Amino acid sequence: MGLRNFLLHKKHALGIHFSGVGLVALELIWKKGGSMAGKFYRLIEDSRAPIKLHLKTAHAAISDLKVIKKSIAMSSVLTKEDIMLELQMNQSKYFPHIMDELSFAIVVPEVKNGACEIMVFAVRTSDVKMGIKQAQQYSLSLSSLEPESYSLLRIIFFHKKIINAEKIYAALFYIQQQFRLIVFSKDRILDELKQTVDKELWHVNDLRFMSRLWSERSMETSKFNLDRCFIVHSAEIPSDFIIGLSEALNCEIEAVDPFHHIQCDIPDDIDQSDAMISLGLALRGLNV
Repeated sequence: MGLRNFLLHKKHALGIHFSGVGLVALELIWKKGGSMAGKFYRLIEDSRAPIKLHLKTAHAAISDLKVIKKSIAMSSVLTKEDIMLELQMNQSKYFPHIMDELSFAIVVPEVKNGACEIMVFAVRTSDVKMGIKQAQQYSLSLSSLEPESYSLLRIIFFHKKIINAEKIYAALFYIQQQFRLIVFSKDRILDELKQTVDKELWHVNDLRFMSRLWSERSMETSKFNLDRCFIVHSAEIPSDFIIGLSEALNCEIEAVDPFHHIQCDIPDDIDQSDAMISLGLALRGLNV
């Protein structure tokens, strides 16, 4: 990454993920010379011996189940500020079935023929306030709140695995007893497939079920011609699973160790899925 990037980017960031028994935090440091080092913490609310973090401002994720995604056509003349104001003033026009107050984030793609499809991410304001309140219970303030899927996807971008921004890729994660297959192009998620499993087995039987779901999903929408699928996992994946996944998705498979090039140890009491989400959030704080 080099000295130039070191000088241009933030040097220290905190990613936090709320788990079932407290909070998983990763303090990530970009060291001189381009290497990275991190330290994980598990924070338990009202602990008699609370862990004190160096940073008090953090980046957090919100469950994808709480995020409403919608593509809206708007004039390219509008600025991001204009679009946000339009959504806030006319929420019922764009989200007629939701009575609760919403908070918005938008992604504006390249403009074509004077118009563009704006990707809108809406979250109930009450859920945002709940996230802020949870952070405050650990004496932290939130700098950003984003969907879990985008936190995970940032790991791929960090490892610079995307060769052609015009092609379509997929990434397979094991998160909270689910296989999650995220289909994306550039920095935009196109589709997501989830399959709940009893535990992390990486069995061919699980793969066959996923393959059937993938075939059904592809028939419902446009057929995705994937250039490559990344399996994001620290441990070795059985070869029969990789071969089967390649056949199911009809593309090349590449393994990605999410913590490669990052000097850190994951404590035994921290689940790898929580660790990966925290990593993606800390990377956002470093602007990488």
